[in-house]
Parts: sequence; structure tokens; C-alpha cells
Amino acid sequence: MEISLIISDNLPRDQVIRISTASELETQLNDASKTSRLAILYFSDHRCHLYSLLYTSLTAKYPKVVFLQVDVVEGSAQSGALAADWDVRKFPYFIFFKRGKAVDKYVAAFSVGLRRKIAQHLRRRCA
Repeated sequence: MEISLIISDNLPRDQVIRISTASELETQLNDASKTSRLAILYFSDHRCHLYSLLYTSLTAKYPKVVFLQVDVVEGSAQSGALAADWDVRKFPYFIFFKRGKAVDKYVAAFSVGLRRKIAQHLRRRCA
């Protein structure tokens, strides 16, 4: 069964949308673009559990941001293909999107740096 989430201000504040295929990603980025929201795509692997908890906690602080996550599982063709499409080689790996286009990335495990990146892109929202 496939469930389509609609991006709106009524989303739960702790909502991280799990992505497993390129078509799901495209749909979510299109929805975020229609509402002029910053979207962040987070690629994680089994070693990123604590960082995944941090990422989820950021949804409450930044309710206007669309938080997406791909769990890259060894042996999974779909998540592996998504990671390869975006040239993901290290974890955690974050890609920032505005108007459906990738505008920046962040590759590091420092929560302060990630928060700074989010704040930076929210300030330049109209750019």
C-alpha cells in the first residue's frame, strides 16, 4: 500500500518523511516547492542512529522545513541507487533544496553546523 503525504502546515511537528524511491523523493520535493518550503534530504546508515534522533528533534524547532530521510541499507537496491544518484559517499549527508533544486549540502556530524546551515537557508528564503 502506498501512502502519499501532503505537505501542509498541519503536519505533525516531529514529522520526518521516509523516502525509499526516486519517485517518492520527486513527489515530496515538488510538494515542498509548491509551498515554497526549504526541504532537507538526510542520507543515513546504521551508524547514524544518534544523528537521526537529532534530525527528528529539529522538526519541532523548524516547522516550516520539510525533513526527508533516506536510510541507506546495505544490499538495498533502491536506497543504494538514491545514494549513488546524489553521490553520497559519507554519512551523515544532507542536501538542501529550494524550489525543487539542490542548493547546498552538508557532510558532517556536528549538530551546531547543521543548525547553522538551516538558519542560513531560512534567512535566504527568497533568494
